[in-house]
Amino acid sequence: MRDFRKRRGQLRTLDATARALHSIFLLFILAGLTVASLLYSDGPTLDPAAAERYYAGGALPAAAPAAGGDIALELPPELTVTTVEPMNQRRLIEITHGHLFVMPLIWLTVAHLFALAGFGLRLTQAAVFGGAAAVALHIAAPWIIRSVAGTGWLMPLSGIGLLLTLGGMAVATLVELWRLPAANDQPAA
Repeated sequence: MRDFRKRRGQLRTLDATARALHSIFLLFILAGLTVASLLYSDGPTLDPAAAERYYAGGALPAAAPAAGGDIALELPPELTVTTVEPMNQRRLIEITHGHLFVMPLIWLTVAHLFALAGFGLRLTQAAVFGGAAAVALHIAAPWIIRSVAGTGWLMPLSGIGLLLTLGGMAVATLVELWRLPAANDQPAA
């Protein structure tokens, strides 16, 4: 905790090994956010209607007719799925269980490094508390969507919030880690 009482901007005065360690962690976080973005863009997370169907269940959109001369497979009505069941509570608890341990830990670590970078009190508070809100919303969103109709928009909102806050803090901290120390910076003890 003594690092938080020191002058701001102490990250760039760390030795090369400590800066490399923090940088590798932040690069892993950015890779994770990139993979999550790819996963979300291919699933129900960015489409509010799809998110609502995924968690709360509901009717599937009508299938588009085959284009370009492809053969369409006609299934009898009893084999055609037109609705999706809500995600069962056990599955939702399992997802929430994992996210409740991992996401706050990632937020805590990225936020600590960002706070040590010395970007100014207001920006640091906005990023840290914005990140905490995005994490909390992302963990709560599936439960809310499953319980309250018309709340599918919470998934894209929380995902974009995570990307902007955690990703922004990670990128800004990486830049600060490798900026040259100012003439009046003291080496970290």
